Amino acid sequence: MKGALVVALVSLAGAGVARAEGLIYIATTPAGAQIAVDGKLTTHRTPVQLLLSGGMHKISVLKPGHQIEHRRVRIQDGKVVRIQLTLVPASQNPTRTQPPRRRRRGKLVTGHLTLVTDVIGADISLDGKPTGLKTPITVRIPVGRHTLRLAYGGAFVDQTVVIHKGNNAQIKVNLRPHVRRAKAQKQPAAAPKAKNHSSDPTYPARKQVCLKKCRRESFEKHCNDQLAQCKARCPGQVNGKIVNHGYYYSCEGVCKDRRVKCLNAAYIQCKQRCIDNPPP
Repeated sequence: MKGALVVALVSLAGAGVARAEGLIYIATTPAGAQIAVDGKLTTHRTPVQLLLSGGMHKISVLKPGHQIEHRRVRIQDGKVVRIQLTLVPASQNPTRTQPPRRRRRGKLVTGHLTLVTDVIGADISLDGKPTGLKTPITVRIPVGRHTLRLAYGGAFVDQTVVIHKGNNAQIKVNLRPHVRRAKAQKQPAAAPKAKNHSSDPTYPARKQVCLKKCRRESFEKHCNDQLAQCKARCPGQVNGKIVNHGYYYSCEGVCKDRRVKCLNAAYIQCKQRCIDNPPP
């Protein structure tokens, strides 16, 4: 039978018949399954070889007591397609020959955002949720419109930003005026009463010795450590190397101003301690 069909194919091709046809060979385990082609049941049983027209066809294999198997095949002119199937009893679940495909999630599209404030360490909230991040910083966030809240010292500023794919948006916010207003609105605490040292004859000498020790140089290590930590958080650098001078030096200037304020505040506090209660 196989030889006759092959000869028929060769004869048709040699006669110049325009209609494309090809062979399909179907075998099953167990054998004797009935075949349906494109939804039409045939009298053929496996193993069988059929001559079909070119193009796509739906092949169905049926056998009592077994699950129906379906295959879609493409028939090409003068070629043979082979199908070998193992039929599964109807009482069993079909064995997967391939693992189920996982649906691919769409890749999150993001852009860069650089946040710089005139105070170091402002808390950042994105779309109403705290991020745990502090300024200055450069972060990647999803594209689109977002609401930012920068908070420091009881004051906050809300900003709206639109992030575009591949772009680097930059926001600079001055928080100091808002912090001053927030502090002014608070009820001032009662100033502690100054201790009366008139009855202590050693007070003047102890105060002078203490004041001589209040030098800005003695506080430089503490303030320089704060400066280094501040500069390490500045945007515009990768692994300690400056890659964007504009972002970095803008932040570095804020860090240096903070160092000067750190030295002045420590000096003033030291003098006040010497006046209020100098050590013996």
